[in-house]
Amino acid sequence: APNYSFLLVAIGLMGISAAIFHPRGLTSASLASGERRGLGVSIFTLGGNIGFALGPILAAFVVLHWGLRGTVFLLIPGIIITALTFYLRRHFYLVPQRELRTEKEHPFSQLPLSDFLVLCSLVTLRAWAVQGIVAFLPLYLQNREVPLHMAGNLLSAFLFSGAVAGLLGGYLSDILGRKAVMSSSLFLFTPLMFLFLQSTGKLSMVFLILAGTMLLTSAPLSFVMAHEMMPNNIGLASGLIMGLAFGMGGLGVGV
Repeated sequence: APNYSFLLVAIGLMGISAAIFHPRGLTSASLASGERRGLGVSIFTLGGNIGFALGPILAAFVVLHWGLRGTVFLLIPGIIITALTFYLRRHFYLVPQRELRTEKEHPFSQLPLSDFLVLCSLVTLRAWAVQGIVAFLPLYLQNREVPLHMAGNLLSAFLFSGAVAGLLGGYLSDILGRKAVMSSSLFLFTPLMFLFLQSTGKLSMVFLILAGTMLLTSAPLSFVMAHEMMPNNIGLASGLIMGLAFGMGGLGVGV
C-alpha cells in the first residue's frame, strides 16, 4: 500500500467481500447437505480454514525472501480462484427462494432467545481466543527465542489441526448431537492451552496442536446450530454468527 489511507480502504473492501460471500455460501452448503448438515457445513468451512492455516507459512516465506513488497504474489491464488468461480458458477448449488424463507413471519418470532444468546456468547469467547492466539502466538514464541519461520509453522499447525478437527466435529455432531460435541471440545481447550504454556520443546508443540483441535472443533457447529434455531432465515443466521466471529474477535485482540 502506498499510504495508510489506501491500506484502510483495501482492508475495508476485503471485509465487504467476505461479508457478501460467506453467509450465502454457508446457506447453500447447509441446505444442500440435507440431514447431514453438520458434515456439509464443516466441509464448506474446511477450505477456508486450510487457507487460513497456510497463510502464516506462505507469508513468512515470502517476507523472508522478498520482503513486504513480495506479498503481492499472494494475490495470485485469489485471482485464480476468482476466475474458476466465475467459470464454474453454473454448476454451483443455487438456493431456491422458497427454501430461504418458507413462511412470511418475523425472523425472530420463533427464535429460542436464551439458547441463541448462549450460542452467541460461546462464539464471541471462541473468537477472542482464536484471534488472540493468531495475533500474539508468534510474538510469544519469538520471546522464547523461536525463529520467525518456525513460529509461522507452529501457528499454521495450530490452525490446520483446527481445520481438520472442524470436519470431524461436524461429522460427530450429526451422530452425537451439536451440544455434546461443542461443550466437550471447548471444555478441553483450556487445560490443553495451559499445558502448552507450561511445557517446552516438542511436548509444547503437541499441546498446542491439541489445543487448536479442541478450540476449532466446534467452529462449524456454531453455524449449524444457528441455522436450526432460525430455519426460515438461514442466511440471516449465517450473517449474525459470521459477524460475531470476525467482529468480536477483532475487538478482543484490541482489548
